[in-house]
Amino acid sequence: MIDFSLILPSRERTHLLKGLLASISKATADTSRIECLVAVDADDSESVNASEGLKNQYPWLTVVVGERQDNFSDGYYNRLANLSTGRYVQALNDDVEFVTPHWDRIAITVLKDYQERHPDGILYGFPADSGYGYACFPLLSRQAVDAMTWFFHPEFSCWGADIHLHEIYSLAERVLHLPYKLNHAQQNDAVHQRLGAISHYNFGSAAGESLRLKSHLSTSTSFTPK
Repeated sequence: MIDFSLILPSRERTHLLKGLLASISKATADTSRIECLVAVDADDSESVNASEGLKNQYPWLTVVVGERQDNFSDGYYNRLANLSTGRYVQALNDDVEFVTPHWDRIAITVLKDYQERHPDGILYGFPADSGYGYACFPLLSRQAVDAMTWFFHPEFSCWGADIHLHEIYSLAERVLHLPYKLNHAQQNDAVHQRLGAISHYNFGSAAGESLRLKSHLSTSTSFTPK
């Protein structure tokens, strides 16, 4: 059974993607219980050409090739979340690396304990990834993704979706801090600059989305993992 689905888009950053995948391989205790889904654009020959070799090197890697998207939340992250099969879904960038050895075993213990106390299983996981008051690379339980029908709100085309997500789950009191670290070596390249140019926001929707999330929360005391 897959515990963790790691999802991200990547474009023209093969060197960074290789670093991320190597860090996952090194830091994960049991790679048979993870999957990594990477979305690449059909017109990105660099990434497409590298994908076959990377899949051979990392059997837990799936590369999803499609048309280039202007909405990262819906066109990449939400699409990959819907394709994923893990109990927990972790959003990443290609300029991130896992630092904590055996992060998966450490996290699964904390996550299962939390879900035993919250029988609906809905949670937002906050790894040590930024030093900000929100997770740049949040983790959601499968129950949370199913309840909201998306990972990131589709009205956030890129930047700000992580802040908005944290606000929703904070208002619903379903934030769990996770004891593993991610390093983020943020780039200032053409890809990064495009993200800023295409970003759109709807922060005002957080309160209503939190109320919608709360309608899925249970007060029962038993929990059966899905």
